Amino acid sequence: MPSAETHRKLTQVALEKCQPLASGDNAALIQDYCIYPDNYFCGQHKEIAPYTFFKDSIQFHYPPHTPYEEAYRYWGVDSEGTLFHPRKFVNHNFEFMLPGFQFYFSRSIDCLRSGEEEEARKYLGCLLHTLEDSTFGLHALEGPGGSDAFVLDRMVQPDDFPVSPSHLSARINSEECHDFAYTPHTLGRSADEASMRLYTEYVAYVGDSRRRVFSYIMKANSGDRHGCALLTQQMFENAVKICANAAYTVFSIGKGINEVPPECSISDLEPHVFPFGGFAPYCYASFERNCALNKDGRRIPIKLKLPNGVQAFEKGLSFGTHSEGSLLFWIAPGCFPQHTVTIGFHADMHFGTADLLIINDGKVVEEVLLDDAAHSIALKPDGIFGLSFKSSANAGCLCFIG
Repeated sequence: MPSAETHRKLTQVALEKCQPLASGDNAALIQDYCIYPDNYFCGQHKEIAPYTFFKDSIQFHYPPHTPYEEAYRYWGVDSEGTLFHPRKFVNHNFEFMLPGFQFYFSRSIDCLRSGEEEEARKYLGCLLHTLEDSTFGLHALEGPGGSDAFVLDRMVQPDDFPVSPSHLSARINSEECHDFAYTPHTLGRSADEASMRLYTEYVAYVGDSRRRVFSYIMKANSGDRHGCALLTQQMFENAVKICANAAYTVFSIGKGINEVPPECSISDLEPHVFPFGGFAPYCYASFERNCALNKDGRRIPIKLKLPNGVQAFEKGLSFGTHSEGSLLFWIAPGCFPQHTVTIGFHADMHFGTADLLIINDGKVVEEVLLDDAAHSIALKPDGIFGLSFKSSANAGCLCFIG
């Protein structure tokens, strides 16, 4: 839970990384606008309301979680004994954050384009505040893949830790954090593309900071001040990097520079719907990135059977089959031209078949019975894109290359 001083420090350091692109008077952005989401409740309601995004009565401040229960715990069985999900998996965090990112990117960029620089900075300040909250301290326990911020308190006895986990993590501050070298990059050439890529970075940085918070709690209760300082610095760097990238993107697009973002494949993006569970090593896990898991749970290269033989892949996603599942991405318009994706069972971990539906722009574009050989399709990914499958309970390990 960053203090106002921490928010200001994070914002200032992030903007310094964006120079000279973010040149101009950023004093109010650093001093006031990056505190707007907190001050919305502190007497500035009318002033801040126009810059505040709400969805389902939730302020763009502390985002909802991603509830995994529907992805792995709740199953039904039909009259023929086939397992199915009686409840649809909904990624509440994604459904909230994506339109929030789109709102703040589009508003701040449009204001810059029309010469309303101070208005642009107000919208940008609100975006940076939430990114800072999500990646520095207590609130990293929440959000995508997280839980409420007090879950660790309920898992320990009072005498296990002299100071409660929530108390410790809420008081992490940036007082001893120091600057570091970093060159930001643009997240896209449009608000939609930037939102798509920012969600991927957001999930990655929040996940990393969450692990740091957990370690911080253990080290703080054992009196390891040096260890706590290192973990705090790592969270500080996570927050600065994601904020620098977001700010750099706003100034780049808003000033008409439109830099080309770093190259990325679809499998580099964060899926908003993903299978959970499956044959042995994936039983209590979701997908693996750029590797597969063998029967012993060890990471191994992705391998697919193609027409010219078995081929290994350095990049891609793998996941286990468990009766049914989906892997879906949201693709911003125009981000990927004609593109070939390949889907198949791992060559060394294949025990059955799968009925595969390939989805693009929210519609089924091809149906495939997947067996030994992998299946490739060329298309232009757009909107809701990915796959859905039905299989025997443990048909093996599926891999997605795209």
